[in-house]
Amino acid sequence: RPHILFNVGRIGGFFILGSLVGLFGSVLQLSSTLNAVFLIVVAILMIVIGINLMEIFPSSIVGMPKWLSHKIHDLAESKDPKAPVLLGAATFFLPCGFTQSMQLLALSLQDPLMSGVVMALFALGTAPVLLGIGSLTAYAKGATLKKAVQVAGLVVLVLGMSNVTNGLTLLGINTDQYLSIGLVKTEQTAVQNGTRQQITMNVTSYGSYEPNVLTVQQGIPVDWTIVGADFLGCADTLVLPAFRVNTRIKTGQNLVQLIPSKAGTFTFSCSMGMIRGTMIVTPSA
Repeated sequence: RPHILFNVGRIGGFFILGSLVGLFGSVLQLSSTLNAVFLIVVAILMIVIGINLMEIFPSSIVGMPKWLSHKIHDLAESKDPKAPVLLGAATFFLPCGFTQSMQLLALSLQDPLMSGVVMALFALGTAPVLLGIGSLTAYAKGATLKKAVQVAGLVVLVLGMSNVTNGLTLLGINTDQYLSIGLVKTEQTAVQNGTRQQITMNVTSYGSYEPNVLTVQQGIPVDWTIVGADFLGCADTLVLPAFRVNTRIKTGQNLVQLIPSKAGTFTFSCSMGMIRGTMIVTPSA
C-alpha cells in the first residue's frame, strides 16, 4: 500500500509541478542557446550520478544537499498516512538526471497543460520500474544488488553522454558524423522556382524528420515548407543555429524562410536536440 500511495503522489505531484514549470517556460521564453546550456548542465549531472552509481571512484563526487536528504528522511520515517503521497511528490526535486531532462522538456514546451501531462506520463511510465526496484531491494542482497545498481549507473552514464551531444547540436555543433551510424537517411534537393528555391519536409508523430537530409544552394532564398503531425512533442520547435532559425511548428503546414549564406553541412533539430536532420548547402556557381 505505501508503494501505491507513493506512486499516486508522484504522478499527481509531477502533473502539478510540471504545469508550473511549463507556465514558467511560457513566461521565460527560453532561447535555443540557453536551452542548450541547461541541457548540457543536466547531462553533466547525469554523468556524475552514473559514475557515482558505478562506484568508479571510492567516494561520491556529488551528494544530495543535506537539507533535502533530511526532509526526505523525515517523510520516510513519518507514520502519517499522507507521508507516502508527499514523499512521492517530493521526488520531483531530487537531483536525478532522468527527471531533470524531462523537466527541461517541460520548460521548453512553454505550455502549462502539456508540460503537466508530459511530467505525469513520465511519472506513470516509471512507476512500474520504481515498484520493481522496491521489490528488488527487498529481496536482492550483497553482490547481486551492487551489480544491479552498477548496471543502472552505466545506463545513466550513457544517457548523460547522449544529452551532451543533444546540447551541442542546439549550439550548432555538428555531431551527426559520430552519431549517424545505422541511421536511415532520406534525401531531398530543393527545386528552384524563379529567384527562390522550395523544399518540403514532414515532422512525424513518432519523432523524425522525413526527409532528414535537405540539399539547397548557397545564396538563393529558401521557402521551407514543414508539415507538422498531430502530436509533435519537442519537435514543436525547429532550431537551425547556422542560419538563426528558431521557430514554432504547429500541426499542418508551416513556412520557414531563410537565406543559406554559407556553404557546408549544418544540423537542424527539435528544441531538445534529440530529433535531428541535416541541411547541405552547396556552393553557389
